[in-house]
Amino acid sequence: MSSSDAPVKRVDRTIWLWGFLYFVAYTPYAGLVKAMSAGKLPGLAGIDGLELLPPVLAGTLVTLPVYVLLMGWWRYARVPSWPVVLSGFGTALIIATTTLAYAFHGISVLFALLLLRGGMLIIAPITDLIGRRRVRWFSSVALVISLSAVLLGIVATDNHRLSLAAIVNLVIYLIGYQIRLPQMTKYAKVEEPQTTRTYFVGEIMVTLLFLALIPLTGAALGVESLRRGLTLVVSGSTTANVGFLIGILYATLYVFTTLIYLDRRENTFCMAMNCCSSLLAGMAASYALTRVLGMATPRWFELTGVGMIMIALMFLSPLHHIPEWMYAAAVQRLPFGNIRKGS
Repeated sequence: MSSSDAPVKRVDRTIWLWGFLYFVAYTPYAGLVKAMSAGKLPGLAGIDGLELLPPVLAGTLVTLPVYVLLMGWWRYARVPSWPVVLSGFGTALIIATTTLAYAFHGISVLFALLLLRGGMLIIAPITDLIGRRRVRWFSSVALVISLSAVLLGIVATDNHRLSLAAIVNLVIYLIGYQIRLPQMTKYAKVEEPQTTRTYFVGEIMVTLLFLALIPLTGAALGVESLRRGLTLVVSGSTTANVGFLIGILYATLYVFTTLIYLDRRENTFCMAMNCCSSLLAGMAASYALTRVLGMATPRWFELTGVGMIMIALMFLSPLHHIPEWMYAAAVQRLPFGNIRKGS
């Protein structure tokens, strides 16, 4: 068989669908958490982040197994290995601290997102470097543009109020990713779907256990906000129901973001796509909060950052192949183009 007759390997573009669905789920999630904690929802008073956490985690705990059943991946349930246990523990830290990050008073949705995503964008290429994974040029370009957009937002904003609790929450969030990402990279980002799906289901099993332990342990240690939150879970109140809905939305975005991370492409590519999608969701949530609840309007530098994110997404998209396509077309027009093709 000649080289021209060899089957062409089909490039999997499903990751773009996961990125879009992640955006769809993240927008109402971030907006609801912020509106709920700020007391902007009609008829509901503001609520402390730790008090909101138990009903949110309850919604996530109930919803994740449903997704596993709907996907038909329950067949891949196995006794989790130690790397999966570590990954599940890191994931539980990420889930809990993400919700808390948006619940701190005086911190906007976009500023919280910028802080979270800035750390993620730094961790991803380091993980690729340690794992000796090749990082393609367009992934590196998208990473630099995305990180520049994050840094622009952090430097330009006049709202840098970070309490000690918010700083500790951010550190725990990044530790969660530092635990999760290397395990996932080494054991799950492979070509065998069975291996990836087994890891996905195993991580969820472990994550559910740790998510249940977080509020229970905190309440047992005397954290009053978590005690009130656990009482809220069984109250059946409107506040509890909204918290439960937020948990359902987080479970949904968790599924799509995990499918992005499990893609065989390098972490630098996957993380840049994830961050672009979530930052666009943060912008959409901010505008929705402005229009519906009269909260602060996004600033000029945030809009500039969105423009930069769009450029980063173009580099990640198949558009980065345009120079190659132009070169191939130019070669075909040359007198020796057909000769080279037949050789």
